[in-house]
Amino acid sequence: MRYFQKSKFKLITIANLYPDFLADVSQQILTRTNFGFNIFCDRRDVIGQTIIETGQWEGLMSRTIQASLSPGDCAMDIGANMGYDSLLMSQTVGATGSVIAFEPDHNNLRRLLENTKNLQFQNVAIVSLALADIESLARIEIANIENTGQSNLRHAESNSLSQPVLVSRLENLMELEKPINISLVKIDVEGFEFKVIKGMGNYLDSIQALTCEINHEFLEQCGSSAKELFGHMNENGLVSFCAEANSNDRWEKSDFNFNCRLNHFDVLFSRKIGARIDALIK
Repeated sequence: MRYFQKSKFKLITIANLYPDFLADVSQQILTRTNFGFNIFCDRRDVIGQTIIETGQWEGLMSRTIQASLSPGDCAMDIGANMGYDSLLMSQTVGATGSVIAFEPDHNNLRRLLENTKNLQFQNVAIVSLALADIESLARIEIANIENTGQSNLRHAESNSLSQPVLVSRLENLMELEKPINISLVKIDVEGFEFKVIKGMGNYLDSIQALTCEINHEFLEQCGSSAKELFGHMNENGLVSFCAEANSNDRWEKSDFNFNCRLNHFDVLFSRKIGARIDALIK
């Protein structure tokens, strides 16, 4: 973790603050993925069950992670859930690379810790914070066990199944003496995608590629829109490629207007398209 030893991440990485996180694993199955790494999957959860049955989650996104990263790179997984993408990033960047995984949901965080700690992934820093465009204390709505990917900050105030969570701007966390070049950032935060990106501030210039999930309804509930998000990324020199949500197909170069017909889709923003990513584009 050479990048973060002098940073605030060493102070806020919280793997040792919750001694009961390695609790009941009776519902978890150690699963070998199609990409060669093992992961504990909860068979009650749609994400876990899909990995158990198929060996992967979101095939195009998985291949994009592999194609975007090389040994020694740094990557971020914002909304890491149980850590499937984090572990794939970890394996791809190798021992000389680094991964920062953000996960504010304490239940998901427990599974993330189990997967990174028990399976000896030593190049993953875990941060229990929510990211947005402000610094605040908020509440996160906790998803049920059948779909752990639905935790969100949209409706937590009106939901009794919520937890307090610290919210921070990524730009403020990344106050390092030398800017880190981030090869890939993956964001899946149930409507807060544009808020996370705005919270990057000038640090967005250091990011080479970024993937995120777009849900028009969720973005609107959080006070933003896909049109704003696309415009912001294009103004910052990133070209957009889109695909249907959870696709196993390939990316298609597009702008916001192309995807007005889809309520829910995935997008890849990239500054430069190498040969490996080009192979994933129609």
